[in-house]
Amino acid sequence: MLYIIKAMRTESIHIGYNKTISELCHLSKNLYNQANYTIRQVYFKNEKIPCYASLIKQLQVKSYHYEYNNFQKLPGR
Repeated sequence: MLYIIKAMRTESIHIGYNKTISELCHLSKNLYNQANYTIRQVYFKNEKIPCYASLIKQLQVKSYHYEYNNFQKLPGR
């Protein structure tokens, strides 16, 4: 019996530089890293990992450090 395997191909679409999109991507990356860091610190301390809702509440609190306010900087809350 002969089996034919079809190859899955992907296509890349490159768009030009857009300052707004670049800034939003940077902020979303920072927010992901901030959430990931928070979860990792709790995990290493052998504490209970926070649920999504409590993690959102933690990230919504404004900080004195402007660079930590990634949740507030992103539009569409």
